[in-house]
Amino acid sequence: MLSGTIPFELNKLTKLKDLALFNQRGNLVQLHGPIPDFAASPQLSVIALGDNQLSGSIPDTLLSTSNVKDQRIRIGLANNLMTGVVPTSLNAFDNLALEITGNIAASVLPLPVGATNSLFFPAHKSIAASS
Repeated sequence: MLSGTIPFELNKLTKLKDLALFNQRGNLVQLHGPIPDFAASPQLSVIALGDNQLSGSIPDTLLSTSNVKDQRIRIGLANNLMTGVVPTSLNAFDNLALEITGNIAASVLPLPVGATNSLFFPAHKSIAASS
C-alpha cells in the first residue's frame, strides 16, 4: 500500500501500460495530491486511481504523448477530491472510459459526434467544457 503523493518516478516509466493504485487508503495516510500527466508513458492505457484522496484537476496534458489513441483507454478517478473540468484534449482518444463519480466538482467535456467514448458521472455534477 502506498501513502503520500504519487511517486514522481512513475511518471518516468516509458514502457508503463497499466497503472493500478486504486483504494490506497490506509488507517492514517492515504494516496493524495495531484495526478501526474504521464507524458513519458506513451503506451499507458489504464490509469486506475479511484478511491484515494487525490486532488486538483485532471492535467490538460494527461496522456498527451500517447501512441495508443485508437485502443481502449480507461481512466478511473472515482471517489477522490478532484475539481475542475475534464480537459478537451481527452477527445483525442477514440475509445475512452472515464470515471469521475464521487469527486468534489468534476465537469465533463463535450463529446464529438459519433464518439464511442463512455463517461460515468452523477447527474448532480455540473457539466462544462474546458477551452
